[in-house]
Amino acid sequence: MNPRMKYYLVGALACLAAAAVLLNLSGVLSVSRAAGSGATPPGEKAAVGSLQTKLLRDGRKLDHLLRGAAPTALFTDAILRGRIGPKIVPILWDIVTRVDSFSKQFPGAAAHVRYLKYHYLALLELLGNARAAARLKAALRSKSKTTVLAAQLGRLEVQWWQNVHHAAGQQAVLQHLRKLVRQDPTDDDFTAVVYSMFRGGAADHAIALAVRHILLHELKGPLARAIQSSLEGPRRQQALLNKPLVISGPTITGKNFSSAQWKGKVVVVDFWGTWCPWCRRAIPHLEALYAKYHKQGFDLLSVSNDQSRATLRNYLKAHPQMVWPQIYDPAMPAKYNIEGFPTQFVIDRGGVLRDIVVGYNPKGLTRDVTQWLNPKPVSLPGK
Repeated sequence: MNPRMKYYLVGALACLAAAAVLLNLSGVLSVSRAAGSGATPPGEKAAVGSLQTKLLRDGRKLDHLLRGAAPTALFTDAILRGRIGPKIVPILWDIVTRVDSFSKQFPGAAAHVRYLKYHYLALLELLGNARAAARLKAALRSKSKTTVLAAQLGRLEVQWWQNVHHAAGQQAVLQHLRKLVRQDPTDDDFTAVVYSMFRGGAADHAIALAVRHILLHELKGPLARAIQSSLEGPRRQQALLNKPLVISGPTITGKNFSSAQWKGKVVVVDFWGTWCPWCRRAIPHLEALYAKYHKQGFDLLSVSNDQSRATLRNYLKAHPQMVWPQIYDPAMPAKYNIEGFPTQFVIDRGGVLRDIVVGYNPKGLTRDVTQWLNPKPVSLPGK
C-alpha cells in the first residue's frame, strides 16, 4: 500500500469511531500511482473500496446512535457511553473484524492498519468490554515490539480524546507520545495517531500547535511526507481569497452549470458528501439560509464528492427540500484543495471569493452571507 493511499485510509478509519468525517478513498490510488508513489497490488483497490463502503455503513450507524451529540462525547461523557455503549460495541467489533480480514487478505498492507485495530480495541475497553481489554493486555505482553507499540498507541489516542477539554491531560499524552516518536520518527504508526489528533480535538491552541509541530517537523516517515505535502493545500486555497472565482461542472442531471450566471448574487458553494455526518447536519441550516435570503439575492451551489451518482441521487430524492443545483464531480474538491468536509466558499455579488468556512459552522456562515448581502460602504479619506 503506497503512502498516500494509507494516508486516506488512516483518515477514514481513525475518525470512524467518533462518527466523524470519512474521506473518499476512490480515485486516490490512481492519483498516487500517477504521482509515482508506489504500485497497488492486484485486488487491493477493490478491497479498499469494499472496506470503505462497509465502514461508511458502520459510521452512519454510529452517527445515528449519537443522535446529534458531538462526536467527542463518546469519549468524554460516561452517561452517554453507558446509554448507547451496548449498541455501539457490536459495531466496533465489526470494524475490528473487517480490519483483521483486510490485513489477512493483504499481508503487505497489514502494517498500515495495525494500530487502527488497537485504537478500536482501546475504545471498546473504554466502553467496558472485557474481551477487548483482554486482547489489549495480551498485545501489551507480546514479544513483538510492533504489536506492543500499536496497543500503546491505541490507548494513547483514546486518552487524547478523553481529555479533549483538559489541556494538562493532553499534554501528558503528547509527552509520552514524543518519547516514543524519538525512538523511530520514521514509523508510520506514530504519524497515523498524530494525524488523527491533528484533525481535531485539541484542548487549546497551544496543544494544537504542539501537535502540528510533531506532525510537520518531528515525523519523517513515508506517511508523514505524504501528509506534509497535502497540508500545502490550505496555503494554496488561501491564495484564492479576494480573487474572482467561478465554479462550474456537471450537475446531477448531467447538464453543465456555472456560478458565473449568478454574478450579482451572493453565492455559497458547499463541498459535501452524503457520507459525511457534519455535512448532513449542516443541511437544515443551508435550507434555512436559502429560504430566508434567496429573494434578497442569495444562492446555493453544492458540490458532491460521493463515490456514485446513484448515492447522491437517492439522497436528494429523500430530501426534496434541497432545491438548489448539485454538481456531481468527485474530483473537484481535490482541485480546490478541500481537506475537510463540509467546506463552504462564500462568493460576493461581484464574483469574488471572500471567505472559506471549514467544518460545521452555522454562525460563521450566516455572518458571511448577511455581511456580503449588505456590505458596509467604505469611507474614503477626507469624506
